[in-house]
Amino acid sequence: MSSESTEGKLCGGQIGIWSTNWRQVAAWETLFQANYFFRSVSLEIWRWSKTTDAQFEELRFGETPRSAIKKILDYLPEVGPQSVVYELGCGRGRAAFWFHFLSGAKVIGVDVIGSFIKTAQWLSKTVGCEKNVSFLRQDLRTMSWIESPDVVYACALCMTPETRETLLSKVLEAQPGTHLVTIGWRPEHERLFQVADFETSFTWGRCGIQICRIEEAMPRADETTP
Repeated sequence: MSSESTEGKLCGGQIGIWSTNWRQVAAWETLFQANYFFRSVSLEIWRWSKTTDAQFEELRFGETPRSAIKKILDYLPEVGPQSVVYELGCGRGRAAFWFHFLSGAKVIGVDVIGSFIKTAQWLSKTVGCEKNVSFLRQDLRTMSWIESPDVVYACALCMTPETRETLLSKVLEAQPGTHLVTIGWRPEHERLFQVADFETSFTWGRCGIQICRIEEAMPRADETTP
């Protein structure tokens, strides 16, 4: 098999790599897990918490397994190679990679912890997906969309109410039709239409997932024609 066809199966298209190139998926998973043996996640979070106004507890996270991403995509069959998915608070990018591997979508991960972003970027380059899975060191509360999102994914378990409200305001800047997927948080807004609300298993136990679609803003009363 040529390197060109291998790259096509690995990093693009609806076929995905789980069924066609499982050895490279296994290599990515091995490299990802190896980081736990050589670097303390909690120590990295504690160190980076000193450089931001975010609280240490708010920076903690649990990584999303493949099974959870698969269930999310079951409710979003339109997500494919032409889609743009954002993972906000991506850590080292576990969910970001699975979103791409399982759908072919372009994925952009955002996190404030620089060492996590460097690890995710290295993994993306090593696997050969840097054109389709990229990572930015930004604060999700002040970030800007570099591409219009089709899906925004956020594990909000550890977010403060203030951060959640800021995140919701940021997401509502996106185009109508954009989907917001949240873990451990059921955002409420008149422009959010609930697509799905279910539970699934994570490394820390079972947790709720809500999928909403952003609707067109309703005209204000003073904007309507009498």
